[in-house]
Amino acid sequence: GAITLAISPALKKLGVKNRTRLFQIPPHVEYSLTEFGLSIRPVLEAMYAWGSRCLERKGLTANCSMEPLP
Repeated sequence: GAITLAISPALKKLGVKNRTRLFQIPPHVEYSLTEFGLSIRPVLEAMYAWGSRCLERKGLTANCSMEPLP
């Protein structure tokens, strides 16, 4: 969406993500985090844990995880 289009160039400029263009039919682009981008994982894990505890206080559970996608 529009937010992704606005944030994507900033992440590349900060050195957080890689963009790889694959020359195939149909054209395809893959994105991945740089080593620097991966360094934020502990912060995200702490935020996830905090949010999960907040939900548990209300008898709810998170419907997502911090596990990487295949």
